[in-house]
Parts: sequence; C-alpha cells; structure tokens
Amino acid sequence: MSNNKVMFSSLGGTIKDKIFSIVLILIIIVVLYFGTKKIITLIKGAQLSEKSELQQLINSGQTLSYTESQYKTYANKLYVAMKGLGTDTTAIYAVFNAMRNTADVMKLVTAFGVRDEEDLSEWMAGEKFLDIEIINKTLRAKGIEYQF
Repeated sequence: MSNNKVMFSSLGGTIKDKIFSIVLILIIIVVLYFGTKKIITLIKGAQLSEKSELQQLINSGQTLSYTESQYKTYANKLYVAMKGLGTDTTAIYAVFNAMRNTADVMKLVTAFGVRDEEDLSEWMAGEKFLDIEIINKTLRAKGIEYQF
C-alpha cells in the first residue's frame, strides 16, 4: 500500500491532477503504439511493392545476374561506403557499374532494405559527396529504368 502512495504522490497534488496524469500517460502510450504499428505497416508495404515490381520484371523475362548472397554483399558494400564520416564513392560507383538490368537494381534495393531507418534512396540522397546523376547516367546507359 505504501508503494502506491509513493507512486501517486509523485504525479501531482489533487486527485484530479493524478487522474489527468494517468490518462495522459495512457494516451501517449496508445499513440506511440499505433504510430509505431503504422510505420511498420508502411515499411512492409513498400518492401512488398518492391518485391512485386521485381517479380513483374522477372516474369517479363529479365533475369537476376547474381546470387542472393552477392546482392547482400553489394548492399553491405554500399552501407559501409556511406556509413560514418566520408563517402567511398569509388565503392558505390563500382556496385552500380556491376548492375546489368533493372531487376538487378531492384534486387539490390530489396537486399539493402531499411538500415538505420532509411532505405537505399534515402541513404544516397543524404550523401553530400555522391553525384547521383553519375549513377543514374550509368544505369540509363545500360537501359536500366530504375533511377535514384
């Protein structure tokens, strides 16, 4: 019983203040719960959309040039090249030079996923020393439709 008195004594003076504080805390918890749930749903929806676009490309005759593990390796190279101070543009350009078709780029984007709350496009957009137009020009020259 004394624990409850200590807990409630820290919430405010009157009973109304205490009830208001408890209701406010409950509202915040509910908002955070549903907000987080919505964000997760949006991320999953975007990933499903990318997967279905990739599947459409494969169904239309494009083939993946690499194994699943190679796309993950390429995605990790991009992450390491952009993470922290400085940008290893040579490594980034090399990864995109290795992409042979739109399906390859879509698979790379899927393999990269969301890291530190950002997808590949967001990571690249945040890189001050990365010339995205060089990457897009390289992709266009290969007939790759995906652009950053």
